[in-house]
Amino acid sequence: MPRGSKPGERRGGREKGTPNKRTTELAEAASNALVNAGRAPLPEIVVLRKLGKERLIEIDEIAMALVYKYRAAAEEGDVVAEALLWKYLGLALDAAARRAPYESPWLAAVAVREQKADDRVITGESARERLLQTVLAVIAAEDAEAAARAEGAIDVTPAAGPTHNEPEDDGDGEAA
Repeated sequence: MPRGSKPGERRGGREKGTPNKRTTELAEAASNALVNAGRAPLPEIVVLRKLGKERLIEIDEIAMALVYKYRAAAEEGDVVAEALLWKYLGLALDAAARRAPYESPWLAAVAVREQKADDRVITGESARERLLQTVLAVIAAEDAEAAARAEGAIDVTPAAGPTHNEPEDDGDGEAA
């Protein structure tokens, strides 16, 4: 009897798409945060399909609602309300700053260049003569470049031959 699973068959394990414990806890914490902020939790499918920009807009709206909530109390001198006002105002500012690249493009500096006049002079009556002059000019420029490199080159030719000042040794262990 063969044991094991057939090709393509799964035995055991978590079903595909089932969230793990951490994902479930994070979704529950996010839902609780929305309820505590005075907003109704969104359906799970809507939360998953939102883009980052849309989430930043939502965070900005929540933070600004809390800023308006604590503003009156902070103006009356409540220190805790003032601290919360600045906290949520900072959160709103951060969300707006992170959202800005999605809403408005960057302005790029573009340098203005002068149009240079084409001062090359190629004489010749036919297209063939002009092409020949162009090719000869390119060859002359390459030859001039090669000559300039040759002038600055280092001479690497070997010396005439070895100069030994020792007497010849025939390898028998005795000096000659």
